[in-house]
Amino acid sequence: MVNTVHSYLLFSVHFSLAVTDASDVTEKGRSGRTYRLHYALDIFKMGSVDYLITDVKVGESLINFNLKPGYLVIGDRAYSTIRGIEHCEKNGAEFILRTRKNSFTVRSEQGEPVDFLKTIKSTGSEDYADVRVFATNLNGDKVPIRICAKKKDPKQLFERKKN
Repeated sequence: MVNTVHSYLLFSVHFSLAVTDASDVTEKGRSGRTYRLHYALDIFKMGSVDYLITDVKVGESLINFNLKPGYLVIGDRAYSTIRGIEHCEKNGAEFILRTRKNSFTVRSEQGEPVDFLKTIKSTGSEDYADVRVFATNLNGDKVPIRICAKKKDPKQLFERKKN
């Protein structure tokens, strides 16, 4: 228990662990207007880091948040874009994002496109991969990224395809 508490205290002193999401909210009554609430929650302090209310045309993106050094932002696949990653880097925030294989082009150090799935499979592990590659930002510059992936159980894949 002491190690867990000690780790929490060290981490929470240096980072605000901000999880991001958005929800649509519809007004009651005749207007029935729908708004989108973009919200970043510090899960250690259980308080708001930032929020923004927009119309539903504004998509989920890390650029909707005022990020700062000391933030570790966690987002789902909707937040995994080059524009969002650049926003984190520009503002000094760290990030952990769930990604899709086609969120952005993964490149080698030489700038050549890399087959995302083939690269992960070539790591030699049966269960997981930890790969350091590059993405290209909007200016054409290489951005170093680390991709960690876990192989899905064949049963999970079958169930997902079934639904």
